[in-house]
Amino acid sequence: MKLLLCEICRTPLAMFDPADLSVPLTGAMFKPRFIDRECPPTFHPAVGQEDIICPQCLRRPFNDPHRLLTMDGWIEIPDAEDDMLHLDGFPGNSEVTKGAEPLMIDMQSNPLTCPHCGKICGSKIGLVSHIRNKHKDEDNG
Repeated sequence: MKLLLCEICRTPLAMFDPADLSVPLTGAMFKPRFIDRECPPTFHPAVGQEDIICPQCLRRPFNDPHRLLTMDGWIEIPDAEDDMLHLDGFPGNSEVTKGAEPLMIDMQSNPLTCPHCGKICGSKIGLVSHIRNKHKDEDNG
């Protein structure tokens, strides 16, 4: 078990097992500082990584959820989706790029497909961001 420190104020916050962590972090991944006592958890179990705050300085205890500060130094945390990206049946890899050209899919079959280039996005926000950044001239014209 490792002791999580706030990056801002260096307050000891919670205990965690590095093998149990993956991004996105949740409050349920962290245990109370004093496991041998009957203490409430430092973070509410349903809290997501954006809402985890340090009770001392009232800021986020980590700037990058992939790197957590402990008493022993920095610990790297992997993404939960890293394993899924390398699966053969994942549509983000094998089905979209067949050959040299990307596979064009119309908007009716997949609403998260870019109408300009055919890129499949993982979320509606990702699609809007892709169009705004990659095709800003095509939307205005």
